[in-house]
Amino acid sequence: MSIDAGGLTNALTLEEQRRIGHVIVSHTHLDHNCGLPFFLDNVFGSLSEPVMVYGTHSVIESLKAHMFNGDLWPDFTKLPLVEAPTMRFQEIEAEKPFSIDELTFTPIEVEHLTPTVGLLIEHKDGAILYTSDTGPTDRIWQCANAQENLKAVIAEISFSNAGGALAQASGHMTPDILAGELKKLTRDVPVLVTHTKPGHLHLIEQELEEMNLARVELIEQGKTYDF
Repeated sequence: MSIDAGGLTNALTLEEQRRIGHVIVSHTHLDHNCGLPFFLDNVFGSLSEPVMVYGTHSVIESLKAHMFNGDLWPDFTKLPLVEAPTMRFQEIEAEKPFSIDELTFTPIEVEHLTPTVGLLIEHKDGAILYTSDTGPTDRIWQCANAQENLKAVIAEISFSNAGGALAQASGHMTPDILAGELKKLTRDVPVLVTHTKPGHLHLIEQELEEMNLARVELIEQGKTYDF
């Protein structure tokens, strides 16, 4: 299973890609779905069941119209056969849980330039919150606070504090903005930061160190996290 698919084919081997049966797309921006067409091309003809791609109505309609339209990329909901496609879409709705294997996912709307959902991911042993791309928001923190067994939060910082105007204009966070958002979180859990812009990464690292946010750390590519 994959949450978003921006770097799906870069991060996984071909054999690992063939084991993915479910992809959840949080919103329509390319950095969260540009790996999806190449992934489907890679596994085309080698699957016993279609890959299920989950998204809100706006996400699915965008992928149909602008990506899998037979022009930009083949429509894998009809290939190799309509009766046995490589991909099927499954529409999801905000705050309506759905299950994949032993996990339950609750989409939660956040504040971004395009309609976007974060995800509360629950297992019998605990829950993790993924904010996806967002600027200052409220509902997702309320949902996090209601989870007695919350184990971690995966949040975004796209820009350094010096790029605060860019963050506000594009619906993203800086270290300062995230620090303000974490005041809304009453659960004392680790906060893992992703989605850093390469040109801002060094400054973000410096700023987080200077701010001494004890529970906040940048996610390391390839590292496994246990909670």
